[in-house]
Amino acid sequence: MKSFLEETANDILKKYSNKESVCIVFPNKRTLHFFRKAYADVINQTTVSGNFLTINQVISQLSGYLTVEGG
Repeated sequence: MKSFLEETANDILKKYSNKESVCIVFPNKRTLHFFRKAYADVINQTTVSGNFLTINQVISQLSGYLTVEGG
């Protein structure tokens, strides 16, 4: 049985021939990490391609301000 993230990755690969035009926004880095893993598993190779961003990254890019992350 495929996970939700694997099904989502499959759906994106089927629907969009130009993967560079797709931007997926995630609520946090943890979700982004697990989606990248599922995406790489679906295409059977390691990848850093694709526009995968967290909401903080999107806001930072749009506003021009840097975000401070706690440790």
